[in-house]
Amino acid sequence: ERTETKNRTRRLFKTLFKQRDCMTFERPISDESKLQKINELSNEELSANFVRQMESLRKRVLTKMVAKQVNGRALTGRVLVTLAKQYVQALNQGAMPNIENAWIYICRNENQKALTKARAWLQNVLEYKIALPCSLFDLECDFKEAKKEALKLFRASALGGNDCGESEQKLRRDCKDLYDRIKIRNDEACTFSCTEFLNQFHRQVMESLQA
Repeated sequence: ERTETKNRTRRLFKTLFKQRDCMTFERPISDESKLQKINELSNEELSANFVRQMESLRKRVLTKMVAKQVNGRALTGRVLVTLAKQYVQALNQGAMPNIENAWIYICRNENQKALTKARAWLQNVLEYKIALPCSLFDLECDFKEAKKEALKLFRASALGGNDCGESEQKLRRDCKDLYDRIKIRNDEACTFSCTEFLNQFHRQVMESLQA
């Protein structure tokens, strides 16, 4: 039975990991006490051969590894780690990992992050990039361009799934709310600017009449 278990593990590795590689490393440091805290050591404190081997592994990973994809979308490191945590949590609880449910969770989480990022970017543009007061035409043109870029930013970060369309609609609603707010601010700025101009003009006229 023990032999069959080992053989089964071997077969699974061969099936699930068709492309395999192996590298050997020499002991990074001889001092056992320092070895227990290797993550705190600098490269200068480690064996030169070990450092070269690590650089070789890093180069191999960065040049040969293909990004993991789910439903045609390449996963970032953060997403892959989150997905792995979902699988490990299910296995530790004695359940079968549900890839679909895990992916739905990941999509919802990443789409929310993409929504927050795009909304913050748009708010920053409206707050610091658009000079008020300005004409309504200029305001509409600047806002349309900013909205277009915000949607592009969202789509570049979102993972898709059923939640993606809903998240994009939320962003569009947020865009409308932000436009309504900046339009009110522009109206107030225009009113203030016009009032200042009229007050200044009034003072000039009064000074001319009193001269």
